[in-house]
Amino acid sequence: MGTDAYWVAIDVPMATLRWIALLKEGETGAPVTIRNVRAWPKDQSREAHLVSLVGALDNDTRMARVLAEVKDPMSRDEASKGKPPLMIGEFVEVAIEGRELEQAIRLSRAFLRDKDTVWVMHEDKLRIRPVEVAFRDAEFVYITDGLEDGDKVVITGISTPVDGETLRLKPPEAAMKKSAEGNP
Repeated sequence: MGTDAYWVAIDVPMATLRWIALLKEGETGAPVTIRNVRAWPKDQSREAHLVSLVGALDNDTRMARVLAEVKDPMSRDEASKGKPPLMIGEFVEVAIEGRELEQAIRLSRAFLRDKDTVWVMHEDKLRIRPVEVAFRDAEFVYITDGLEDGDKVVITGISTPVDGETLRLKPPEAAMKKSAEGNP
């Protein structure tokens, strides 16, 4: 029957391909969670696994295309009862589980500065450090080199940062007072 499984086409940036596991003989591909926020209840999703890399880039987006397989997309089997049906042609959001990054520091994208640098306070001085960014997502960057345990990342904006300029920490009570007053 033609509804035993559907393939969902997913466009991903080329740089992310190295972080996702595609289907290999005797293994399953990376897990994929599928959601349709416009049509399904908030807590509903479907599970899939990556099965293939399509060997061409999308002409418009220049992104790589991968395929994820969803078993029983129409929710007809007992195991799928209560799950929303997946319709051909609908637009969905996907989350692909990536490979584990070892020895990485997760940092908000807001604190990654020009040319992949991070501002660090070291001995009351601003240090502008180049960092190695292994991966970027919508909210965070994952840094594998350039930061060390105990580094104090500068989160305040500086209009004209100069490596070596003197910095000072905001007293904790001043920061707490502003926070309590609703000021940033």
